[in-house]
Order: sequence, then structure tokens, then C-alpha cells
Amino acid sequence: MTDKPNILFLSVDAFRFDRTSLHGYERPTTPFLKALAETATVCTQTTSTAAFTQPSLPSMLTSTLPLSYGGYDNGAIKRPDSIFKVMKTAGYETSLLSTFPWVNRFFGYGDGIDNEHFLFVLNSLVGISCQRMRSTLHAYHGNILQIDDLIDQITPTIEGLFNDIETYCDVRASQVELNARDMQGERLLRDNYNFAAVKNVANKHRIAFRQDRKKYIITYFHKVPMAHEWIAKDWRFKRRIDALVLFGFQRLFSAFAKLLNHNYNRVAEYRSKRYIDGHALTNRILNTIDDRDSSRPFFIWTHFLDTHVPYCPGAGPAWASKINDYLSPLGYPAKIDPAVAVAGAPKTDDDWAAWGALYDAAVRYVDQQICRLYTGLKLRGLTDKTLIVLTGDHGEELGEHGDISHHFRMYEHNIRVPMLFAGPGIKSQQVHGLTTTMDLAPTIADLVGVDRPTAWQGASVTSPKVSERSHVLAEAFHSGNCLFDSRPPYIAVRTKQHKFLWKEHRDTTDRFSPEGLELFDITNDPDELSNLYRPDHPALPKLERYVAERLAAIPEISSDRIIKSFGAIGKDAIDALRPSTTPKESKAE
Repeated sequence: MTDKPNILFLSVDAFRFDRTSLHGYERPTTPFLKALAETATVCTQTTSTAAFTQPSLPSMLTSTLPLSYGGYDNGAIKRPDSIFKVMKTAGYETSLLSTFPWVNRFFGYGDGIDNEHFLFVLNSLVGISCQRMRSTLHAYHGNILQIDDLIDQITPTIEGLFNDIETYCDVRASQVELNARDMQGERLLRDNYNFAAVKNVANKHRIAFRQDRKKYIITYFHKVPMAHEWIAKDWRFKRRIDALVLFGFQRLFSAFAKLLNHNYNRVAEYRSKRYIDGHALTNRILNTIDDRDSSRPFFIWTHFLDTHVPYCPGAGPAWASKINDYLSPLGYPAKIDPAVAVAGAPKTDDDWAAWGALYDAAVRYVDQQICRLYTGLKLRGLTDKTLIVLTGDHGEELGEHGDISHHFRMYEHNIRVPMLFAGPGIKSQQVHGLTTTMDLAPTIADLVGVDRPTAWQGASVTSPKVSERSHVLAEAFHSGNCLFDSRPPYIAVRTKQHKFLWKEHRDTTDRFSPEGLELFDITNDPDELSNLYRPDHPALPKLERYVAERLAAIPEISSDRIIKSFGAIGKDAIDALRPSTTPKESKAE
């Protein structure tokens, strides 16, 4: 197997296409990637399949659309084999450096992983369980769902959480030395939980839940909880002595600092970032390469989070003192206050300018870490033996359309991402066909000569299938969990000229999207400022057909709903894709 190249597959959170100098941004945010692109295959029209991470990663890693296979609540479970499983079957040593809690053994990736590293904090497990129950709990609180039905629907998530906590604690306990080597200063270490005590907390909650489920629901779910308001509050002090002392000191210091300078206090609270810092993650990647079984090629996937809010460019707890190392090369002034990154939504024009600058600095910081990785490969004599794959899971909003971060809306700045392939045997070229992040896994498999599952929905980026594509799709529900019967799906269709943003209706929890449908000419209006939608627009019949055909391919969406939304176009899509289920009594309108 050593004749096959190694694979280093990197995704970057909130990695916005038009803020990279790789793709023409005037500020040099990605100088290394721009240089790497000179010998790489670079895709210039890549769309993520969703505007946020929870649906985009399983779509990317299993080459399937987010709303297929019952939706994305359960990650890769019930989906075709993941890229990990395919590579492991082909003889690769597979390593998952899980910085994001939706991609690990708890969500169906375990059978493809040789080496799994948990690089996310304990409370994340509770947070994602809350996310998986959010819409169901809203239905209960809105008297749409009775408590017995609620219990039936959320019991698997609650019981699964108790089990996952125990597994997490066991894995983290087994990786103490690894984390001490690579993660100094990271919150992952500074939390310093007593994992045996945390497991006891999980077991006590399991017992209480099983003894009286209704009482448990009433106690903990009288509202949709945050992670720290549920089980996590019971292990808050289940830490080693030194961590408890540090925890107490930080709380006292924070209270005192707040009296003196609120902004300084905000930065102090984020000395240890919410996520694994890119520098520490790069350390772990390089050490994973050193620790590998050299008789097999390696496949490593991980996810950089430094470009996610809050933007904290710079390594380690002292990141705030280093931001000018990243702002200055971009031409930004040194006076930018790092507290803007962690103080919530910008309020003034100066805040907005600083917000965008700090995002750019975070992109520059990630580019620096990828350069470190490349240098590390070179020092190990592996650059000619390693395929480097890079993309973003989605983009980012920096004030466009009145929003920040990535709140589920599928405008170009939120779903258009970089994608490139570099390494042995890669042709230097640009691919201008419509590509999506579903194409990553098939392209990797084809580049290294590995068979891929027929159920994968993507294609190799250099294949005729991509060059001939008429459109690509992005899709999700607005936040919350996938309740197909009661929630409206949101779908975007992108052609080379148009973007059609369709939703069955605006979700009741959606505070960001406008009412109605949106149509943009992205060739002449790349910022999507002029909504051209009208029922008789000449581009609409074809775009509506694409949406109707996608809905007809989702078995959880009833034929009646499709016909109600699209009339004759919807009926034609149903006749083509599910002819035996077309309601005889329905009439196209």
C-alpha cells in the first residue's frame, strides 16, 4: 500500500471564498494558499451544501445531500460509507482529529477510524444534544406535542448523551499524555475535569431519567436549556484541585476586571479559546504523522475553527497581544481592539470595520498554520508523497444582509467556499464548472485510485459530469433539528447565472430571513442585493423544477406539500420520482 499517496484533508470553518487572496481578495489573507495554488487543481465555483457546520460536514464526508437519509441530526448514521471507511478499507491508516463534536464515533464515523482524538470540550456534548432536541422541545412548549410523545422522541438523544459522556471521559483519560504534549494553554486542558466524577454525574442523571421520565423532563426541560443549565452544571466543580483553584481565581479576576474595564474583561474571559487553537491543532497533526504506522499511507482529516466567531487570531492564551502580527500585513491599523471579536454583534461603524478586519486576520492565521503543516511535511520528506485537500464547510456573514456569523441563510457569502487539491500527480489547473463540497470525497478516491460507493452523490471535480452540471443545491432546516413533518425546508439552487432561495414558508424560529422567495442574478449582482423574484420571471420554471425534483427525492416530504408549493411542476416531479405515491385526488394549481 505504500505506493499510494498520503492524504491530509483539511476543512476550515466559516471560510469565505471572497475573503481569500487565493481568489483575488485585495488583502493578502492567504499568501501560502495562493502560492500552493500555482501547482494545484483549484475549483473556482464551489458551493457548500449548507450554510452551517452541522449539516455541511456529514454531507462533505459521505458525499450526500444534508436532507437525505432522514436528515443530518445523526451525522453519518444510515448514510453511505464515509470517506474514512472507504480509505480504511483501501489500506489507509485513518486518523480523525475531532475538533467539532458532530464528527466522531457518536455520529457514525467510528468504523472508519483507526485513531480518534477528542479535541472538543466536554460541555460540547451537551450543547449538541440540546441542538438535536431544540425544535422538538419548542413543539412541546407550544402545546403542539404532548409530554408522552416528547419523551418518546427525545429519549434516544438523552440516553445516547449519557453513554457518550462516559465514552468521552474514557477516551480523554487515555489521551492525557498526548494532550499534555500538544495542548498547553488550551481550554481542553485547563478545564481539567475529574473524569471519574463526571461519569458518576452522568450515571446519576441516567438513573433519575429512567426512574421518572416525566419528572426529569419537567425539571430540566421547562425551557430549551443551554448546556450549562442542564447536566453540565452538575459537573462544574468536578475538576482537579489545581483547576478548581484556577477556576475560582478566574472568576474573581473577571469580576474585578469588569469593574475596571469591561472590554479587558471580555478578552480575559477568552484567553483560552472556545475551540482548539490552530497552532495547537497543527502540533497535533504533525505529531500524528510522526506517530503513524509507516508501513501504511495515512489519511488524516481535521477541521480548523479559528475563523469561527469569536475571531481570535494568534496562538495560545496570549492571542490578543499578537493580533497585530496578522492585522499589520493586511494593511489594517494597530489600534483595533481585540475585544470587538468577543463583545457580541458590532454596534458602530468602527465596530463593523474592526469585525471584518479581525475575520481577515483569523483567515491569515489559519493560512499560516497550513504553511506550518506544509513545512513540516517538507522537513519529513513527505511533500512529494502527500495529497493536500482543502475546503471550507461554509462561508461567513460580515454585515451583508444585516447579519453576522452564519445564521442558516444561503447567500453567496455564506455558502461559496475555496476548494483545492495539491500534491503528487495533481495537474495545475482551474476548474470553473459548478462544484460542491460533496465532490471532495469522490475526487480524493479517484485521485488515489480507490473504489468509491455508488451511493455517493458527488463526482470527481475534473469529470465530465461536473463540467456539464446545470445547477447545484444547498439545503437545511433553519436551526433546530430535522422535523420533516412540521418544519419548512430551505433550499438554494445555484446555476452559473442565478441563485434561487426557496423556502416552503418562513420558519417560526427564523428571525433573519425575509418573507417570501428570493432570486438573484449572481453574474451581474454578485452581492445579491436586488431580489428579482416574481412569479413570471423567465428563469423561474427551470429553477422551481430543480427544487420540486429535490423535494420529491426526500421521502419525508409529502406529495401534497410539493404540489401545494409548485402545482403542475411539482406533480411532474412526483410522477417522475415517485409515481406510485402521486395522490390521485390532488389537482395542480
